[in-house]
Amino acid sequence: MKRLDGKIAVVTGAGSGTAGWGRQLAVTFGREGAYVVCVDADRTAAEETADLIIGAGSAGIALSADATYDEELADVFSQIAVDHGRLDVLGNALCSTGGGDVVATSEDEWDLAMAVNVTSAFLAMKHAVPLMCRAGGSIVNVSSVGSIRYDGPDVAGAASKAALNHLTRVTAAEYAPQQIRVNAVLPDRWAAPEDVANAALFFAGDASAFVTGVELVVDAGATLCAGGD
Repeated sequence: MKRLDGKIAVVTGAGSGTAGWGRQLAVTFGREGAYVVCVDADRTAAEETADLIIGAGSAGIALSADATYDEELADVFSQIAVDHGRLDVLGNALCSTGGGDVVATSEDEWDLAMAVNVTSAFLAMKHAVPLMCRAGGSIVNVSSVGSIRYDGPDVAGAASKAALNHLTRVTAAEYAPQQIRVNAVLPDRWAAPEDVANAALFFAGDASAFVTGVELVVDAGATLCAGGD
């Protein structure tokens, strides 16, 4: 039996994401039996990911939405509610990087990082949680090891991913009684997409039914528990 058999999953940033993390999450979830809703602002990229999933014998669909805009995500989750009536897994894989230190980073770069790395996850969870409250579910946020230690001069990326970590912890604590688990995967700059996806798969599946509010570091192919609540 596959680890996500019969589950409905959404992956934001499924078209690509940094180092292909979003696409790999979606493909891995599909390989393990989930029906995957591939969400990306680039519809062509989302369709390419859905085609990979379908070509491998699994099921999925591509939907175009900019996850930093509430109205666009609302349409996505409304369609899921109509088509499936529930949601089991949400993977938030958007990532904005490439800024500099605190002096070199522009306000626009700062705002972009906050919108892509934090706001998108907040909005996706805002719409996913009501669907998951019906039968429980798992949310996996792709953060960064730069959120807990120095990993290069990217102050906007580091600060926004640190905010994502705490958003993960707070939401995990709030919705544990509803059997909704919320965890984060923290890749470093050299982490392989497959390793990031496999860490997310662990959190998405029933094997981690006892785990919530945890951050898992994916460090150049090795996964180490970095902490959590």
